[in-house]
Order: sequence, then C-alpha cells, then structure tokens
Amino acid sequence: MLKYFFQRFLIACVTILILITVTFFLIQLLPGDPFLDPKLPVEVKENMMEYYGLNDPLYMQYFNYLGNLFQGDLGYSLKYKNLTVNEVIMDAFPKSVELGLYALLISILFGLTLGIIAALEHNKKLDFLSMFIALIGISVPAFIIGGLFQYFFAVKLHLFPVAQWQGFSYTVLPSFALALGSVALIARLMRASMLEIVSTDYVKTADAKGLSRGQIILRHQIRNAVLPVLTILGPLLANLVTGTFVIEKIFAVPGLGKYYVESMQTLDYTMILGLTIFFGSFLVVVNLLIDFCYGIIDPRIRTKKAGG
Repeated sequence: MLKYFFQRFLIACVTILILITVTFFLIQLLPGDPFLDPKLPVEVKENMMEYYGLNDPLYMQYFNYLGNLFQGDLGYSLKYKNLTVNEVIMDAFPKSVELGLYALLISILFGLTLGIIAALEHNKKLDFLSMFIALIGISVPAFIIGGLFQYFFAVKLHLFPVAQWQGFSYTVLPSFALALGSVALIARLMRASMLEIVSTDYVKTADAKGLSRGQIILRHQIRNAVLPVLTILGPLLANLVTGTFVIEKIFAVPGLGKYYVESMQTLDYTMILGLTIFFGSFLVVVNLLIDFCYGIIDPRIRTKKAGG
C-alpha cells in the first residue's frame, strides 16, 4: 500500500513541476507586456520592469520564481497595487468553492432524479424527455445558459438578481447555470447504470421472492446503480470549482474566475501564472486524494497500478 501511495504522490509532484515549467515559458510567448500604457513614462516603465525582475534573463526569472514558489510566495500582481496573488486566492477562492458546492448539490439532486426517471420509464415519453434535457445540458455552453437565465428569470420575471454575490438569492442562477452540464452527465450515467442492473441475477431473485416493485427499486436498483455516480463526484467537484471562469464573469461573482479573466486581458503575468499553478495543483491534489481513497476501498486498484 505504501508503495502505491508513494508512486501516486511522486507522479503528482512531477505533474505539478511540469505544469509550473510549461506555464512559465508559455506566458513568455504572449505578445506585448503588462506596461503598454502609452501614458506611462519610459523611465517609470523601465523602473517597473526592473522592480519585477522582468529585465533579468529568462532562466534567472524561472529559478527565482521557483525559489519563491517553494516558500509559498506566488508574487505580487502587476496590475493590482500592493496585492499579492496569495491574498487574491485567500479572498476569492472560498467564493468559487461555495459556487462549486452549490452546483454539485444541484447536479446530484437533479441528475439522479432524471436518471432514475429515465431508467424506470425506459423508451417512454419521460425517458426521452429526461435524456433531451441531458442533451441540452451537454450541448449548450454554460455562458449561453447563464445569459438565458439572466434574461428570463432576472430581467423578465424578476425572480432573482441579475448579478453580484450578496446573499443566497444571488447564488441561484449562477449555480444552476454551472450545474446543468453536470446534471446531464450524472443523469446519463445513472440511467445506464440502472438499466444494466435490471438484468442482474439479484434483481431477478428479489422479484421472484415477491418483493414489491418499490422495494426492488430502492433496495437493489438505486442503491447499486448510484455507486458509479459516487466515483465521479470527486473529479466533478474539482471541475466545478475550477471551471467557473465564464460563469463568474457573467454573474459578477468575486471568485478566482473573475481575476483569472481580467489578468489575461491585462497581461498580469504573475496573476496568470499564480492562478494557473493554483488551479492545476488543486486538480492534481484532488485526483491524488481520490486515487488514495480508491486504493483503500479497492485493493485491486493499488495492486494493478503499483505493479504496472
């Protein structure tokens, strides 16, 4: 077991180091620089380039950045005065997590419901309706869904605020807009899993024993069909938390997505680099924890991966 955990941890560390290196050098390929303001005097621009170390050779910038990174310092923003990337993450990331958790709860509730209905009404109207909703969730981009939600539920019907993040009512529209794709994923997976279980021996045995249809559905079909769904909840939460850029921008949510989009627009190198590393590392760590959990739950996984 320890060998398996060590291997996964080592792979995660190498992945993060590659992410840091690739991101650092790719950013250097961006055209222009963060101090292109024509009103900025040349002397001031040179002083700022020198202050942030942007005049140093590239390899020196890289190793200096790595040294600061290993101390937990992601650097100062080039655009937000006296604001570090660490401070931005500490302030904004909890809001992204909150939005992601709301979206995950919506995904689980509506995804499981649609999947169960579709399976129980296989090849009937409710099945086709449920899968049509799932198809919309997969096919239509979140920013279009978000815009439609704003127009109908906020502008036309005045049921929810258009934007901002000042209370629970402000979370409803962005959470649903973010969750729709995940609802579709869970619904399709739950439907397929339930339809597969219908033909299993223990379901036929339960039917032969005289159990009611409701008992068979609750005790055998749903309980066993939900297991594959549980295995994707970890990666799904990570994707929801780190995939909120456009939704946060549309609904003016003060999360990390807002800063990420703005840093790309203003060529805030340290903010782009720091947030990319943070988001990437977050995904790697979540997947690492999921691997550890799988290894504990199912010994066959760690034996196979450690041996391979």
